[in-house]
Amino acid sequence: MPVFDDLSVREALEVALGAADHLSEKHAGTVAAARVAADRLDVLRDFSFVDPDTGKFDNVTLGAFLKFMAALGLVAPPVEVPKGGAQGASQKSELDMWRERQQEAV
Repeated sequence: MPVFDDLSVREALEVALGAADHLSEKHAGTVAAARVAADRLDVLRDFSFVDPDTGKFDNVTLGAFLKFMAALGLVAPPVEVPKGGAQGASQKSELDMWRERQQEAV
């Protein structure tokens, strides 16, 4: 597994932008918006996502940032995990096991 440096959101964004060969001047607005959101996330991270100015929980900025990243083509595709976990064995959830016990008790 790769090791990632502990970067701020803004620093990580700049790394991703530096590695993106497909971006051009037409992406300037989205890049600027992503930078604003990244800076905001760096502040919110230090305050458990509570806005230090208003005291309100911010549940918008992260979603907006991820949309900017997707619009810029900087979001990696999801990693496919084999069904049944790493070992390939099927695993039952606690709820499934509880249901089985309830059926056996009847």
